[in-house]
Amino acid sequence: MARRRRAVGTSLFAGLLLASGLGFGSPASAIATSPGDVFPIETRGANSQPLRASNGPVWAWMATKDDGSPVRWNACSTITWNWNKGKSRDLKVMRKAVKNLSKASGIAFTQTSTSPDVNIRYSKEPRAQGALGLGGFRYTGGGQSAQIVQGSIDIDKKLKKKKSKKQFSKSIRKELFMHEWGHVVGLDHVDSRKELMYPSVGGYLKNYGTGDREGLRILGDRAGCSPA
Repeated sequence: MARRRRAVGTSLFAGLLLASGLGFGSPASAIATSPGDVFPIETRGANSQPLRASNGPVWAWMATKDDGSPVRWNACSTITWNWNKGKSRDLKVMRKAVKNLSKASGIAFTQTSTSPDVNIRYSKEPRAQGALGLGGFRYTGGGQSAQIVQGSIDIDKKLKKKKSKKQFSKSIRKELFMHEWGHVVGLDHVDSRKELMYPSVGGYLKNYGTGDREGLRILGDRAGCSPA
């Protein structure tokens, strides 16, 4: 049986949320926030080495092969996903997030009801880690043959409650969902506020940034089908 490894990125919320009445302590390694930030993010166990082109856009990989290229999906196959118990309001936002991801990467995605490649769920797990969301993947093989075969996104179950709609707006949810999908396809956190993979979500970015898109281009169908 092929060995599977897992890479996960987390979206932590501490800092300003402490004033919201949620009563969560700040993780010891949480990133400090500045005014305007809402959800600081922390990476756990990721292989993050930001890449920058001529001091321009920046991107980073969750996991890499021997030659430094990113571990990715078979970008010529359709990736299926399912959120079995997703609330209708969140499913609408999720579909928009997936549409933006597909446009930026060239990868085809389709929602399914059975045996999806990517499972999405409301879960206690993010909050147990001081997080709003968790996104990651499992991959098989090693060296130059590594390829992503499964993905997962856990969304804090508190977000499915009606009272969360005011605190976590559609724009914040969309940014969060797109960020977690970025992890699922192979992107890690970066240090530029212009990128959606920056370690903070506040609902200010409507789409992937220039660096995000360059990373997604490399992860996507323009780089070919084979992981090698």
